[in-house]
Amino acid sequence: MFGWFRKRRRSLLVWLVVLFVGGAGYLDFRVRRGFAEGAWSGRVQFWAAPVVLQSGASLRVRGLLKLLREHGYVEAESSELRPGEFRGDREFFDVFLRARPQAGRFADRPAQLLRLVFRGDLLRLIRDVGTGARLEQVALSPLPVEGVFSGHWAPREVLPLQDVPPVVVDALLAAEDAHFLDHPGVNLKSMLRAMKVNWEAGRIRQGGSTLTQQFVKNHYLTQDRTFSRKLLEIPMALLLEWRFSKEEILEAYLGTVYLGHDRLVGVHGLAEGARVFLGKPLSKATAADGALLAGLIRAPNIYSPLRRPARALRRRNQVLAEMRDLGWLDDRDYLSAIQTPLPEPFRRGPSPQAFFMQDVLREMESVGWSLSILGTGSEVFTTMDASLQRIAASEVSRFVADRPGLEAEVVAMDAETGALRALLGGSDFLNSQLDRSERGHSPAGSIFKPFLLLAAFTLRPAELTPESLFLDRRLLVEVDGVVWEPTNSDGEFRGPVTLREALSRSLNVPMVRLAQELGIETVAEFADRLPLSDAPLPRVPALALGSFPASLRDITRSYAIFPNQGRAPEPHSLLGIKAPSGAVVYAAKPGTEEMADAAAVAEVHDLLVDVADEGTARAISAMEVASDVAGKTGTSNESRVVWFVGYTPELLMGIRLAYDDGRPLGADAARLAVPLWSRIMKRAEEGWASHEKRFSRARISSRQSAQ
Repeated sequence: MFGWFRKRRRSLLVWLVVLFVGGAGYLDFRVRRGFAEGAWSGRVQFWAAPVVLQSGASLRVRGLLKLLREHGYVEAESSELRPGEFRGDREFFDVFLRARPQAGRFADRPAQLLRLVFRGDLLRLIRDVGTGARLEQVALSPLPVEGVFSGHWAPREVLPLQDVPPVVVDALLAAEDAHFLDHPGVNLKSMLRAMKVNWEAGRIRQGGSTLTQQFVKNHYLTQDRTFSRKLLEIPMALLLEWRFSKEEILEAYLGTVYLGHDRLVGVHGLAEGARVFLGKPLSKATAADGALLAGLIRAPNIYSPLRRPARALRRRNQVLAEMRDLGWLDDRDYLSAIQTPLPEPFRRGPSPQAFFMQDVLREMESVGWSLSILGTGSEVFTTMDASLQRIAASEVSRFVADRPGLEAEVVAMDAETGALRALLGGSDFLNSQLDRSERGHSPAGSIFKPFLLLAAFTLRPAELTPESLFLDRRLLVEVDGVVWEPTNSDGEFRGPVTLREALSRSLNVPMVRLAQELGIETVAEFADRLPLSDAPLPRVPALALGSFPASLRDITRSYAIFPNQGRAPEPHSLLGIKAPSGAVVYAAKPGTEEMADAAAVAEVHDLLVDVADEGTARAISAMEVASDVAGKTGTSNESRVVWFVGYTPELLMGIRLAYDDGRPLGADAARLAVPLWSRIMKRAEEGWASHEKRFSRARISSRQSAQ
């Protein structure tokens, strides 16, 4: 046996060297790829949809400046523009776009010098200075969506080291790694002490990890306490320190460290921790504040000041004592700090993007991808309009502030492509992660009436027009031996009314008469072809008044047929996925289905414009929404659920308001859903880079004599 070994020891030695060098090279590649250029901020980078500038659309110079600065562009100081700079006046603007990532292509789009020409509030021309080509539109760089999935989507803020008070850094090092600035990534003395404890225990009980090792474990590896993980952790920590500076590693740790949970949603990074546990920005943190945050890291759930304030206080004071013993805090400051009471519990607001990002994750999994599959450095491109998502979340928070328990849902989408632009599945993601916009079903009510009219204009175009007369008078309908009497919401009757007036005023009785004339079975068969509900609609007279359960997402998608000439796209929040290499591994190919006759759709669109101009949604005009609007309100019995789905030439948006326990709202859709929709849309318009304000085609209606 020993002879065999002596004969082959040179070969074995060569193989060991090859394995060592190859393994070290692979680990070095993993470390560099997962850390360089800010990749440490998340294993997977999520992007919002890029802002698009369109030639011929409305855009003010002031709006362009605001947009460029939000994207990190600065005014050029020298005569020669560089990527990320701009220069201009009231008529001409030169912008040097940076290279920007693209969802569907391997490489980034290269940097591009543009000239923008304005005429008043109109972006008249976009020209590529390099080629001289005239461009119809151009996309800016997509903005990153900062956060991390930790069971649920949690916000996380990039935290430059220079923005962290030194006393907070001292507290962190005192609590976790006092020799961080001296060791090469591992602390041999601490490791030997931990090895002794673990050997005696027969299992991993003590880590002896440096701050660098902790980061490697959290970012690259798993939380499992195994010897195999430790064997990877040590060389990767050494490689990380070899490749990157102490400042870069410390900044990464401060920005990503896990600090526990707040109502099921993780708290990651000291910036978010300061908001949750201190109720103030990290920049204003004191020694006592820094010690409280640093003390959480060892056992976030045990030392949480939200759940166990007494333990949190003891742990904070231990860290302060360690800072004093290290000479980083004098006796006077120490005594002052330990006498400081814990901050009052702070109720963190929900992340504006949480519901949207939850939908992105669900869609990723539905197409065979998940975060566990994607490697560090992967990119996920979403359809989110980052500004619109923030606006919607902000307005909903304001709206429900004095209405405890009210759930407000918002679904905003591009009616042509189905790309979701904003999504709120409820009022507070921290209280409830249920996406009610998709999984919550409630009576559709009057929001169904445009589809009843669509059936009428499609099935009987020669007989029924918007000006056809139907009687608004007491009506008795027998259903299985039981008499049903529909009434209008105001309890009044108006005699003969046109279908235009019936929809504009949301009158019930004429709509029931229309459904009776068409035949309930006929109406139901027509509506079943639309994406209103997963289940067949009920064959009952009350169908005319929306007596079936529906989700906001299905209803909003169904309304897309009106601005989209009868086509209904598939809603989607995921645009594409790229591997760390840059290869495109998924690109969305949403389908669009032809669902209704374009001429009949145009007639209903015309009526929906009337609803917004003169009918139940006329409050939109008072809210000073600049664009043309079409839409319909919906209010269930006793105002337990209210809806408004409306659209402009740029955006389709639906809103639904209800209490989970079904209590009445105390007002109808015109006084609740319409004002909320209008505030969101008005603010969104102000922030859009460029948009169309007017419906592109003429309003179509058959101005025939009433029948």
